[in-house]
Amino acid sequence: MAYYLGVDYGTGNTGIAIGQDLTGTAQPLTSVSMRQGKVDHASFDKLMREWQPTAVVVGLPRNQDDSLTQVAPKVIAFANWVHKIFAVPVYFIDERNTTTSAKEFIFAKYNYKGLQKNKVDAISAALILQAYLDGEAYQEFVPGEQIS
Repeated sequence: MAYYLGVDYGTGNTGIAIGQDLTGTAQPLTSVSMRQGKVDHASFDKLMREWQPTAVVVGLPRNQDDSLTQVAPKVIAFANWVHKIFAVPVYFIDERNTTTSAKEFIFAKYNYKGLQKNKVDAISAALILQAYLDGEAYQEFVPGEQIS
């Protein structure tokens, strides 16, 4: 059984989800705080050591016209760091509308009281990872290659 880590990179918090190939399902896991615009490396390292994922799936932020958002270079830099430090494949999934979908899911289940930022981020990460596990189109991160 292989585990996969899903990531919804954010400038305030980064949502993390875990999934596995046996059941093909993703679950929200946690939210990692950002420090000066970067993921807390110690927290992320702990998650990587604990779960030992086969790959990391990262949401790539795009505009409605398919162009990359202003946050995308930070997401790509994060993917580069993960690939370099942990030597695992990193895949990008289009993350358009995942935060909106996560909020709608939480609101439907828990009403407005459930809309806590860390829950939204972790559920967004689970939606990103679930898309990968469901076989949606993805792009493999290759260092030095142009992301389009």
